[in-house]
Amino acid sequence: MSFDFDQFDHPSWLTVAGVGAGYGAILLLMFVLLFLVPLAVFGVFISP
Repeated sequence: MSFDFDQFDHPSWLTVAGVGAGYGAILLLMFVLLFLVPLAVFGVFISP
């Protein structure tokens, strides 16, 4: 039994991949802005 990759040769799959990549990029940006930036700021200015 072989798998036929031709069923994924449609522009909608490129759209799905683009949406997923964009969503991942936005989540990564939000993680950096909401968690890593405050950690860096408070770690530098309020260190014991």
